[in-house]
Amino acid sequence: MMPGKFFVPSLIIGVASFGCSQSGSADYATAVKASPEAASAAFSAEANAPAAKSADASLAANRTQPAPQIQNRDIIQSAQISIRVVDVEKAERKATDWIRSNNGFVESSTGSGLGAPSAQVTQVLRIPAGQFYSALNFLQSQGVRTSQSITTQDVTAQVADLSARLQTMLAQENSYRQMLSASRKLEDHIALSDRLMGLRSEIEGMAAQHKSLRAQAAMSNITVNWVQSADAAAPVKDTGWFSQAWGESMISMRATLQGIVSVLLWFVAMGPIWLPVLLIGLWLRRAHRKRAPKPTEPFAPPVR
Repeated sequence: MMPGKFFVPSLIIGVASFGCSQSGSADYATAVKASPEAASAAFSAEANAPAAKSADASLAANRTQPAPQIQNRDIIQSAQISIRVVDVEKAERKATDWIRSNNGFVESSTGSGLGAPSAQVTQVLRIPAGQFYSALNFLQSQGVRTSQSITTQDVTAQVADLSARLQTMLAQENSYRQMLSASRKLEDHIALSDRLMGLRSEIEGMAAQHKSLRAQAAMSNITVNWVQSADAAAPVKDTGWFSQAWGESMISMRATLQGIVSVLLWFVAMGPIWLPVLLIGLWLRRAHRKRAPKPTEPFAPPVR
């Protein structure tokens, strides 16, 4: 009983499908007879419809896909900033501690007028590139920013070019070494040795340039100028100015006496040279005076 039940619906569906296919075939045949060009165009459109849908879907997918982000760039960052603070020495210490705690270091530090109202301290700080703007924010929070200059230089292309050239030159150097080990003639050996030495010099120079660029990109440079605020608290009075002035004057007098004694000792040490010359000069002068005729006195008429 079960096979019979499923056989009748299947037969009906098959007949309907066969009728539709026959109808479609008859319609296509009628269209070919009426206009062969139109029928060919319609057939091409139906055949290309799946490809067009696939292309539209691919284009839509490309539009919705986010653009790839550029990462791992080699960028040299540097900044110059001037900040007015109440205490330049305190600001210097805090900046030094913060830089060292963030894997940086102080390249140089110079100060002028320390202990005076016009005190200034200039620091050159090196900080990892990822902490560049964090360092700027910390430095600015210590006082009032009066000037700032930030510069960036993208050296990614230069680094990539140097890397590629280094790889090519290293491969060329390896080939030269193999040729040098296989050479049997003296002139070939000398020529290959000269080429190898020149190539090695170029490789070392290029490697140093590549290393310098990568180091500058890895560690950013910040030059900060700490300026003492004019409305800061009055500096502590120096009560020992008299002793300081007296000490400086004694030092100057001692240096002057040492200079005089040094000159006298120099004259004594050089005596065998200048003393004979002086004596000969005096003797010649005296001899010249003896030979010179005495000047005659003018005739004076007798007085009556």
